[in-house]
Amino acid sequence: LKHHTAAAASSDIAMSPPAAQRASASAAGPATPGGQSAEAAAALSKVRMLEVEMEGVRKELAEVQAHRDNWKAIATQHEESLGELRGHVEGNKAKLDKERAEVKAMIADKTTKLAAAEAQLKSMTAQAKAVERELDEVKKQGEDRNSALTHTVTQLEGEKNRLEEQVQALGEEGKRIEAM
Repeated sequence: LKHHTAAAASSDIAMSPPAAQRASASAAGPATPGGQSAEAAAALSKVRMLEVEMEGVRKELAEVQAHRDNWKAIATQHEESLGELRGHVEGNKAKLDKERAEVKAMIADKTTKLAAAEAQLKSMTAQAKAVERELDEVKKQGEDRNSALTHTVTQLEGEKNRLEEQVQALGEEGKRIEAM
């Protein structure tokens, strides 16, 4: 029935209701003396039913078109929002890419500086160890000299004591000789 109604509606869309009535009345045949023929009345009734159906179809069509227009507006809004979001995402992505590149450059710079600091630390550690070895050698030499000097002092003190004893003995002998 809807297909038939839609076909009838599409063929009668261009006609106004009075024009449709006249077309159906002329197709029904001559009027009877008391009014319209039974066929004409049935056709007129059928036309009125079709007009009512067409009005319903027009309303449904208007509702469908309004619904479609509403969905188109919603889709347009969503597309605009999506475009804005894409713009934000692309802007954020570009910003993130820039920041990422800056961080990578900073990491590379810090890595280079760290490697240089580690090399310098290694060099300074080697120098400190060399200085410690030299200091240990100097300490050892100093201890050896102190030991040698202590030994020499001990020998000299022993010599001094012996000489003092000789001087004292000579002094006593000189006194004895003088006393003689």
